[in-house]
Amino acid sequence: PFPTRRSSDLLEQSRFTLEPSSGNEQQWIIPVGILSTFNPHRPSYALLDKITQTFDFPDCWGALNVNANDLGFYRVWYDPDLFAKLLREWDRLSEEERVDVVSDSWAMVVSNRSPIATYLSLLESLEGETSYSVWHSILRALITIDRLEQGQPGRAAYQAYVCSLLNPLLERLGWYPNNDEELTTKLFRNELIEALSIFGDRSVINQAFERFEQMRKDPNS
Repeated sequence: PFPTRRSSDLLEQSRFTLEPSSGNEQQWIIPVGILSTFNPHRPSYALLDKITQTFDFPDCWGALNVNANDLGFYRVWYDPDLFAKLLREWDRLSEEERVDVVSDSWAMVVSNRSPIATYLSLLESLEGETSYSVWHSILRALITIDRLEQGQPGRAAYQAYVCSLLNPLLERLGWYPNNDEELTTKLFRNELIEALSIFGDRSVINQAFERFEQMRKDPNS
């Protein structure tokens, strides 16, 4: 016999707006795809047709992802304990699902549902993340924060923090492309260099100037 673990989880729906609304009268009939990282190829499906509803899911040994394969047109906010468990199982999510989690986390910040510190903590846990699609979403968010920090006393500290977060990624990719690397890797490198320059990383800026001067002197270099 195969051991089965069942889990009862509460789902709640509300209208997603830029400001959390005090009322929660509207409701929809929402098909929700949920999978456990223990068995990521066998999602379960539930129909959320009430404001709050409890569902029973089998095979819940792993973390639960409440938008299986990123097919649902909705945002997901996870209870902090569930979210922490999902991060521990990060490598078992598909690339599409990882992009979805990052995008939803940023959306919760924009809509004042989660503090920005929670989003930054998420990024600190993604040292091994290599997906261009995941980091493309993150870089756009980090640049948005930087624009909002203009004229604020904490901007320099924020920029230094972001540089410390992004520099290891550029070091891993290197400045020169490999002959057989994928297009997404090239795009990732370009966006990292651009972002680090925006955030004032002098080593990256200086090296970019040096490479530009070298190219001017020798276009074949």
